[in-house]
Amino acid sequence: MTGISRIAFLLACLAASSGVAVVESGSGFLIAEEQKSGSFVVIDGRNEGVPAWSWEWNPARDPGIPKSEVYDFRAPSDGKVLATSSGPSLLAVSSGGNFAEVSFATGKAICFGKVGGNPHSIAKLPGEGLYAIASSVSHAVTVVDVAGNPFAPEKQRKTAYPLRSAHGVEWDGARRCLWALGGTNLVRFAFDASAKTLQPVASHDFRPVGGGGGHDLSPDGAGGYFLTTLKNLLHFNPETGVFVKVCGKGDIKSFSRNPAWGDAYVVVREVWWTDRILVRAGCEERVIGPYPGARFYKARWMK
Repeated sequence: MTGISRIAFLLACLAASSGVAVVESGSGFLIAEEQKSGSFVVIDGRNEGVPAWSWEWNPARDPGIPKSEVYDFRAPSDGKVLATSSGPSLLAVSSGGNFAEVSFATGKAICFGKVGGNPHSIAKLPGEGLYAIASSVSHAVTVVDVAGNPFAPEKQRKTAYPLRSAHGVEWDGARRCLWALGGTNLVRFAFDASAKTLQPVASHDFRPVGGGGGHDLSPDGAGGYFLTTLKNLLHFNPETGVFVKVCGKGDIKSFSRNPAWGDAYVVVREVWWTDRILVRAGCEERVIGPYPGARFYKARWMK
């Protein structure tokens, strides 16, 4: 399978048997949140233009999601691809309050839960059925345990950890910790796998370098992280605790780097959304879109 993205290859094989659009082999695909339709979509990000969705998950069309819960999946706010022993899955969260893990193979939810408070980001923690969700309005990172109750949110155990204007979460497998982005600080949480709890152990104020309004947090692929604020894109080195300004650009809802294909970012054009995804590689910038009427909120490379 040399030279072929495992995720793209698996998606292509599964698509052929399930009737969804076939994803071409190779890297260069993006997972994006399209708020007008309420869908999480896979888009070919290798060339300019308006490619059709290569894959789509919409909770309203998933038989595993009760009709009464569909409304709380409104305004999808983040999607991440997770490699698992049974194949890649999608971590999906929506500002309406709900989250889910979705199998790319079946296009159906493996589980779903509810946290409320305007969720903006999700990460999966080690162990069975453990998720961390950052919610900006409730100012918290909430750990949800869905084990044993994958489709019964009212029975799932939830523990909230205060974080002002919580917007981003990323599990750091190398350091065995969770990074959580708030409005002014990037916080490191230690994770106790036995107790299934978090403990804040370090907090880094990024305002002296990038101002306030932390919004998006993403790995750089080399052990560090990118984060966006109201007016800047920053890079953070966990080993030194140092923030460096990458560029002074505001209204970046998401930023994602792929060494082969460039930097994908979503920049607001209307209210809080846009109809296109921008990709910059070296001195060149290409536009994925515009999709008339679309409302993209975030987009990430399927790494």
